Amino acid sequence: QDLATWADHPDILLRELKLRGRPGCTRVDLRVEGLALHPIERTRSLDLAWRRGSFSSLMRDEHGWRDGDEPPPESDRASEAQLPEEDADEGDLRIPLADFPSGIKAGNFLHDLLEHHDFGDQAGLGPRVHSALTDHGFDAEKWTEPVTDAIDDALRTPLWPGRTDSLADLDRTDTLREVDIALPACGGYAAQGGVTVDALADVFEQPLGPGAPARTADRIRRLSFTKLRGFLVGQIDLVFRRDGRFYVLDWKSNRLGTTFAAYDEASMASAMLSSGYVLQ
Repeated sequence: QDLATWADHPDILLRELKLRGRPGCTRVDLRVEGLALHPIERTRSLDLAWRRGSFSSLMRDEHGWRDGDEPPPESDRASEAQLPEEDADEGDLRIPLADFPSGIKAGNFLHDLLEHHDFGDQAGLGPRVHSALTDHGFDAEKWTEPVTDAIDDALRTPLWPGRTDSLADLDRTDTLREVDIALPACGGYAAQGGVTVDALADVFEQPLGPGAPARTADRIRRLSFTKLRGFLVGQIDLVFRRDGRFYVLDWKSNRLGTTFAAYDEASMASAMLSSGYVLQ
C-alpha cells in the first residue's frame, strides 16, 4: 500500500523486476530522483571521554608522549621487549635462560605456554614446551630441555616467604587463565566526571606498601592520556585460589640481564617503574 502511494510521487521512481530463477517473485527497485537532500543538523556533542580504556591505552596517547618519556608500548607484550643488559662480573651466576631470545616473540611464547599448562603436571611439561616452541617458531630441539627446567623451577618456587606453597601445588580447578575484565571507570554506563592523569597520580601519592617503587606518582604524571570514563578493560593472566583467598598474577618475562645479580630488588623496582607495571 505504501509503495502504491509512492508510485504517484513525482520524485520517486518505482520499477518492478523479475528475479531470475524465482518464478512469481518480484522485487521493487526504489530510486530517488530530484530530491533536495540536506545533512542532518547535529544538535548534541559527542562524549569523547566515554569509551573503553585499557592499561596500554593509558600508557600511550594518540596525541603523543611528553618530552623525556619512554617510547609507548605497541601492546601489553611489547612492553616486555629486551631492556639494556647490565655488564656482569665473570663470577656472577647466569640465569637458566640467559641465552634464550628475548623480546615480544619470547614473551608471547611464555604466556601461551603458561596459559595452557596444568601447573601440577610435571610429566606433561616437556611435551607442552616442545609443542609451544614449535608453534612460536623457536628451535624446539635446542630449547625444550632448558626451558622445561626453567619453567619447572618457576612453578615450584614458593609464593610466600616462610611457606612452601607454589603454583605447582594448585589444582587446575583453582585457577582461571586469561580472564577478561571490564571494570566501570567513573560509573560505567552512567559515568560522571572522568579519570585524569593528575587524579590518577594523586592516588599513587599515597603509600603503596612494602616493595613498591617510590616514584610511581611522578611516572604517571608524565603520561598524557585524555580523560577516561566508561570502562577499563583488559585480561588477567592468572587468577588463583588458595586457602579461601583469591590472588591475581601477571606473568612478566622482561630481560634485565643474564645473571641473577641483574634481578635484585632495585633492578626489579626500576623495571616496574619504567614499564608502568605498578599502574597495571
